[in-house]
Amino acid sequence: MKTGMVRKIDELGRIVIPKEIRRNLKLNMGDVVEIYVEDNKIIFKRFSTLLGLEEDLFNIAKVINEQNGATILFVDQDKIIVGYGKLSENYLDKEILREIYEKSHETFFNKYKDISLVSDYIEDRQIYITSLHNKKIIHGLFIAIENEHHFEQKDLDIMLQFKKFICKQLDS
Repeated sequence: MKTGMVRKIDELGRIVIPKEIRRNLKLNMGDVVEIYVEDNKIIFKRFSTLLGLEEDLFNIAKVINEQNGATILFVDQDKIIVGYGKLSENYLDKEILREIYEKSHETFFNKYKDISLVSDYIEDRQIYITSLHNKKIIHGLFIAIENEHHFEQKDLDIMLQFKKFICKQLDS
C-alpha cells in the first residue's frame, strides 16, 4: 500500500502513523507493533504475543471442553487463532468484530447471548468473554461458548484459572 504521505521524525525519534493507515490496519492506542528493517525499508507490523502459543492454547481448550463441553476460542487481537469444540469450525481463522474486542477488556468473564462474534453469524448460545492481558496490554481474548449444559460457577472458576495461567505465560 503506497500512500504518498510524508511525516517528520521528532527530536525523540518518534513518528506519527497517519490515521488512514491506523484505520486500515485496525491499529488502536495501546496496540503493540513490531518494527524491523527489510530490504532497506522500515516495516511496522502488528505484534502478536499469542502466536507461538497455539499448541498450548489448543491443549487448554481441549481440557476445558472435556470438562464442560464448551467450545473454546482464543482471539489474537483481531483473528480467532485457536478453537476447540463442536462450534469451533464456525469461527476458526475468522476476524472477530472490533466492537466485541473493544468491549471485552475485563478481568472476569462477561456473559452475552444472541450476539455476533464474526460478521454474518449470530450465536444464540451463552457466550463468555474475557481479555488476555498483562501490564495493561491486551493480547487477545478467551471466549467460551456453552454447548449442551449451562456453565456452573466451578466451570467459570476453572476457566479463570486457565486464563491466569495464560496471562502468566505472557509475562515471561
